[in-house]
Amino acid sequence: REEEGLARKERDRRRRRVLVEQMRTHKDMAARGKEEMLTQKLGRQSAEEERAAALLLESLEQKEGMRRARLQREDQYIKVRGEQLAEARERDIAAASLHRAEYMSRIEAERELFDEADRKRQEVRAAKHGVLMRAVVDQLVDLASRTAEVRAEREGPDGDAGLVPVRQWRGGVG
Repeated sequence: REEEGLARKERDRRRRRVLVEQMRTHKDMAARGKEEMLTQKLGRQSAEEERAAALLLESLEQKEGMRRARLQREDQYIKVRGEQLAEARERDIAAASLHRAEYMSRIEAERELFDEADRKRQEVRAAKHGVLMRAVVDQLVDLASRTAEVRAEREGPDGDAGLVPVRQWRGGVG
């Protein structure tokens, strides 16, 4: 968008310059026509006036030549400046893309380090939980086996062992 804006401004500037130049050229042509008519009138009046008119015409032609040369130089300066701006823009784009590539590679490396650290944390956490769960399961198995032993000891003639007494249960079954 920036480039479009710059291009639009450049076109508007060129368009205004062309219009101003056309107006200047038109004025110059009108002035030149008047000057030529005046020169002819003066030329008829006397030889001295003819020489003055010739000098005036020559100086006007020189002035016009200098104006054209100045306009050509200005156009050349504008063209060179535009090329310099385009080259600078290309350099900036290349530097920005290089900077972005470096930045993205750094981000990717950091992301990989973070993922690796996170994976290790998860592994440590899983191992810790695994040990804890193993201990809980062992205690449950131990409790169940003790409960089975107490029931086996208390089994009555009808085959019903009943419940483990509350005192024994609170004391760790047996």
